[in-house]
Amino acid sequence: MRGLLCLALFVAVARPAAAQEAETETVQDAAAAERDAEARALFERGMALTQRGQWSDALPLFDRAYAISDQPAALYNYAITLRALGRHVDALRAFEQLLALEINDAMREEATGMAREERGRLGALLVRAAGGTDVTLRIDARPIEVAAWPTRVAVDPGAHVVEATREGHHPLRVEREVGEGEEVEVALEFEPLPAVESVVAPPPPKRGWIAGVAVGAAAVVVGVVLAVVLSGGAEPLQPRAGTVEVPL
Repeated sequence: MRGLLCLALFVAVARPAAAQEAETETVQDAAAAERDAEARALFERGMALTQRGQWSDALPLFDRAYAISDQPAALYNYAITLRALGRHVDALRAFEQLLALEINDAMREEATGMAREERGRLGALLVRAAGGTDVTLRIDARPIEVAAWPTRVAVDPGAHVVEATREGHHPLRVEREVGEGEEVEVALEFEPLPAVESVVAPPPPKRGWIAGVAVGAAAVVVGVVLAVVLSGGAEPLQPRAGTVEVPL
């Protein structure tokens, strides 16, 4: 029985390469068909949501549909949804990504026109600072790489928060309102942190014979004071009325 099992395994391993390749292709085709079906379902759900005006809910569906299918239609709808949500920076980036693909003429014409409109809607923050570029810069919590000053960052119209840090200086936080097509300058003026003076601890007292005598004398004084306090002064302690003296 064991011999038949080994033979069967050997035959399975020794099958012609052409048969193995055919089986691999079949598996791959099945996986591709499954991905396409999932992408189509996501795309259709996204379309239904956009028709009801639920753009925020549709956005991740189009994103996922394009990620698993690479279909330009999914990327096109993803860009359109970003545009509808007012995320013009991201929408422009998606349209430019779409225009880099092989798409039909109608879609290219539409995407080109919308990309042009999105560029016109963007505002910008022009960030300046004195000194080097050793600055950690964030705009709306998004890290911004600083290669040189000034640094121009495209932003959507609206309120924006600029945060910057430089070693040895107080951190900065600046809020700016940017209009459509407007460029707003932000000057970063870092203030150095105050210098910290080093404090040298005094040396510990020497514990020689002088210190021992001083400690002993202090103990004697404390004992005398305590005895005086307990005795109520110079007069000896008197028994209280109603008490009984018990000889020791």
